[in-house]
Amino acid sequence: MADSVIPVLNDILKVEGIEETFSCFLVHRPNVEAEKIAAWQQELNNTFRKNASPEQLDLMIRHYLGIISKCSHNQIQLLMHLLESAVKGGALPARRVCELTITSEILQHSNGHFWIECFRLIKKIIDLVEYKGVREIMKGCCEKAKTLPWRLNSGLQPQTQALLELAAKIMDRDACLLPGYLLVNELQTAYPDCPHWRLSDLFSDYVDSFRACAQMVSIVGQDEMRPVVEHSGCPEHPVNPWKLNPQTLKFFLKGVLPYEPEHNEKQTGLLRYVLEQPYSRDMVCGMLGLNKQHKQHCQAIEEQLVELVILALERTEAEGDDQVTQDLWLHLSSQLIYFVLFQFASFPR
Repeated sequence: MADSVIPVLNDILKVEGIEETFSCFLVHRPNVEAEKIAAWQQELNNTFRKNASPEQLDLMIRHYLGIISKCSHNQIQLLMHLLESAVKGGALPARRVCELTITSEILQHSNGHFWIECFRLIKKIIDLVEYKGVREIMKGCCEKAKTLPWRLNSGLQPQTQALLELAAKIMDRDACLLPGYLLVNELQTAYPDCPHWRLSDLFSDYVDSFRACAQMVSIVGQDEMRPVVEHSGCPEHPVNPWKLNPQTLKFFLKGVLPYEPEHNEKQTGLLRYVLEQPYSRDMVCGMLGLNKQHKQHCQAIEEQLVELVILALERTEAEGDDQVTQDLWLHLSSQLIYFVLFQFASFPR
């Protein structure tokens, strides 16, 4: 049963009355203490192995942590050492111990010694956890960081430092605990706002380390560039770098990397430029992924065609009805007919 760990812990924490009375006069023998710890470790490992089902082990770990949280500092250190040895000896799965510890409701910064020893334990055994488990542990660190007060007094510095050391180890590339791309993706999607200001330097330095990678897979200054529009159809290869999301008009970027802000902006100017060019219909369809065989309504095309018509009206009013203006209206009418015909745009009113 899950309660079978309690008698073992009671035996470990038991103090004889005579020992308590003459504690100042006792002479501790290291070899005797080591033998006692080894015997406790063996008994504890046997207890864990007897309750092999995952549900029972989870209950035992929770009972174990609950008892530790109420102990003195020395007792916490001893019991955490025994738990660490049980994990390294294969009596307990490292991932479950780490996850149950980091997500435990009794892990509160107000219980300083317990908080510190829990994070130290996870730091010592996290090497035995596979990357998916490390990902969950990192989430747990971020959630626990949110529980820390925004203004930290000196009494909370040790707790904060213990959390920072664990997060730093997870982010250490040399430790190889978690693929770097997965972690930077997690930090930017799940925690765009840092969970606590004490983690901000650690997070920003890690994300910034991927800027070189983002530059390698993107085109520098692409937002200021304009493509050469093919007048004889639209080959796929030249269009690929200019493909836009038809809903947001943003570039399709490879992965969640720290790209320059300009790469994440709406590219209305690019779409308008291509629409202005003669014989650009195929390229517009290629950029926005529009297929003539399917009826795909695209609001972005409608908006830009309206803007181009307004600009053409202003130009006609300013310059008169010359040949250039006539060519402009001929081009716009051709674009309107094409996109309305294939139902990429509609103007019901």
